Amino acid sequence: GCKKQSITYKGTVYMNCQKEPAANRELVVNQIDEDGFKTGTDELARGTTDESGRFVLKFETKKDGPISIRGILTEIPVESLDLGDLYVQNYGKAYFFLNPSQSYSSNDTLYLLGAKHAGPFDSSVPIDSISDNITSSYTFSFDRLDEFRIRWAINPDTITDYQREWFKLSGCNVIDSFFLEF
Repeated sequence: GCKKQSITYKGTVYMNCQKEPAANRELVVNQIDEDGFKTGTDELARGTTDESGRFVLKFETKKDGPISIRGILTEIPVESLDLGDLYVQNYGKAYFFLNPSQSYSSNDTLYLLGAKHAGPFDSSVPIDSISDNITSSYTFSFDRLDEFRIRWAINPDTITDYQREWFKLSGCNVIDSFFLEF
């Protein structure tokens, strides 16, 4: 069975990192069906930000499954939250560094962010980077508030050899550094 919850989301929506209010922006809360597949959505609430970009959305869940707010975020937790400052356009940048626990040779290959990197691996310089990615709609399996997931592997034989790591971009022109430990 599904468990229904009364939930309240509140926060302030800005257009960009200069904190230009997203005044009168329509927000729609949806909940996705989860029967092993995403088979549809139910609208739980609809509202509009005020002149300062502030909003309060109160609703009751209809089933188990991820909740999304169309207009600002992809998926958010199923609990009442002060979501704080949210951005329509909040670009993030990051460098990825490696922290290997053993030596690797030129026979080793790291698969990361859709690219192949030959060993040996240098931990003193970034191996890859991402830039100008909107933090609230990053395309790598976004399942958590402002976080994204990447897949990586060294010398994989099958898809099950890939590791999954979660990262959170600070956004608003902050350059993050992330470390992959293996």
